[in-house]
Amino acid sequence: MNLTVAVLQYDVPDKPEKSKEKLEQMVKLAVKKEARLVVAPETAIGEGIVARDTGEDFFPTLSNIAQKHQVYIATSLYKKEQEGSLIVAILLIPRERRYWITKKFTSPNRKERI
Repeated sequence: MNLTVAVLQYDVPDKPEKSKEKLEQMVKLAVKKEARLVVAPETAIGEGIVARDTGEDFFPTLSNIAQKHQVYIATSLYKKEQEGSLIVAILLIPRERRYWITKKFTSPNRKERI
């Protein structure tokens, strides 16, 4: 069995809406070239500050893109936990509309980064 993998390299837009559009565009191009697994840039959607400030969950967006294009997506993103901590999740998102977290770790808060 052969598996075509596309490894995406591009400047990720700062705004979540623009980054979603860009990722969708790049996945669509990869699928046209017969990719079945797309490796997206780190935090292709959703910077840590956005996840921390808004609590937006980017998993559904990634899952929708994977399902729409019938492709697996590997990436990482920030996610705000219920208790308020910020984690980085490394994901393999199958095209069957569910997601798997393969690794997650707590991201340092702003004071720790300075």
